[in-house]
Amino acid sequence: MKMRSLVFFLITLLAINTGMVYAQNLAINDQSGEVNDMVSFTVSINNASNSIESMQFDISYDSSVLEYTDDFTKGDLVSDFTYFDVRETSTGQIRIAGITTSALESGVSGEVVKLEFTVKSCSESTLTPINLEDDLSGWSTGDGQFTCSTTT
Repeated sequence: MKMRSLVFFLITLLAINTGMVYAQNLAINDQSGEVNDMVSFTVSINNASNSIESMQFDISYDSSVLEYTDDFTKGDLVSDFTYFDVRETSTGQIRIAGITTSALESGVSGEVVKLEFTVKSCSESTLTPINLEDDLSGWSTGDGQFTCSTTT
């Protein structure tokens, strides 16, 4: 009987810890707009699974729907980073990278960056975090969705 209780406890503990991994991610919010509108997507970290001293990741999106304006705002989490940059590496792909000498602690949550786009066409686009490297390697991600709104 004690062995069965121990096994149940260990399985429960494993399930809880596995669930925590999925809750710790890099996510992009959803936005809507009309053609020629400016829309801003926020990339956030939710309950970091480890400390962060360096990060690099890309955001892919449909460039026939959205056009990156080369304008970004650093979020609260990276305001003290020694190096932080955002660049469009190819059409439909943006790279975000940063390094700090004061590591962000495990469990931290907050904004990394706001990216500004111009709406080119009234269609949908998914913004997807890809190629997570450095201290974000292996994290789960959440896509952002752009939907076109129409005036009535």
